[in-house]
Amino acid sequence: MTSTDNPATPEPASPRVPVTVLHVLRTEDPLAGGRVTYLANLRAGLAGCAVITHTDTPFSRDSRRRVLAWRQPLAFWRRITRRIPDADLIHVHGIYGWHVVLSVIAARWRGCPYIVSTHGHLYRDVQRDRPIGKPLYLALIGRAILRRAVLAIATSTAEQDVIRSHSPAVRIARITPGLPVPPVPPSRTQGPGNALRLLFLGRVDPHKGLHWLLPAIAEQRDRGLDIHLVIAGGGYPHHIEAVRQQAASLGLGDCVQLAGHVEGEHKQQLLQASNLFVLPSRSENFAFAAAEAMAAGLPVIITDNVGLAPLVTRWRCGQVVAVGDTGAIERALRHYADAETRRHDGERAHAAARRELSLEQMGKTVESAYYDLVR
Repeated sequence: MTSTDNPATPEPASPRVPVTVLHVLRTEDPLAGGRVTYLANLRAGLAGCAVITHTDTPFSRDSRRRVLAWRQPLAFWRRITRRIPDADLIHVHGIYGWHVVLSVIAARWRGCPYIVSTHGHLYRDVQRDRPIGKPLYLALIGRAILRRAVLAIATSTAEQDVIRSHSPAVRIARITPGLPVPPVPPSRTQGPGNALRLLFLGRVDPHKGLHWLLPAIAEQRDRGLDIHLVIAGGGYPHHIEAVRQQAASLGLGDCVQLAGHVEGEHKQQLLQASNLFVLPSRSENFAFAAAEAMAAGLPVIITDNVGLAPLVTRWRCGQVVAVGDTGAIERALRHYADAETRRHDGERAHAAARRELSLEQMGKTVESAYYDLVR
């Protein structure tokens, strides 16, 4: 369990009296994915804004195990109730979990308003792993948490709609996440010939749709297209083994690399060594991995259930395919067999990220939302 202040938050450059916000999420372990990336980018975007951020998490590492030991919730409760009086706002990340429930109870007990970022947890696809428990939780607890929040933050119009379906009266702010975007896209590492060098970034899980991507790659290789795929992400061992076995059964053992979880410099090297990003997921609330690829100047192939799909369509910087449509993935791969098409769409992808996914824009919008609530 961790209880941290944000050491990167400087003295606010704004003349406003700073707002102090306590963020609560399950863990800050990078393996936990989108929520952790979102909060790290939000902190960076708020640099120079009149916002002081602190963070509290019950777990130091990402784990899917159900922790029921009473000591952990009790320690978290004692800590959070001590910290809330020093905060103007509580920003809760997620909707499920005892840490969410305890944070909301503590906030109401101490008279502190709270915000909820649902991070896509209300989508039906997210409830597949616990088709009874999650709907029951929402009916008994989750909708009440939303209803009593002073604000719910959505990252897309689709998420805004699903929040509204669960809590019609809650105030909702749609705020597009941001990320670091270089002024110019990094130079690509030239591979042999005109091969398609695909990159998948994310957890290895059936939800991510790799079982639809691999047959499409096999079919196009049979038709003479030179394709190589790097799968960069962790996951349960049996899910990783299933992907390995499917690749072998399709004759892709020599062109599919399972690189495991990557971050930092290793991730940047993979982005520079690739010329096309793929994410054939059932659904993604936003898809930071795809956004990072766009920021690196890569065209993207994503599904229509990915939160970035409208932006990709609007900027014409990738191909948006229907979920589970292997034929559509094949057509998208053929579309990007041409190097000039990849270059052109990659430039558009970088421009889209610069214009619409900036950290500064994210920070200013969130700062205004915080101030509207407490000042």
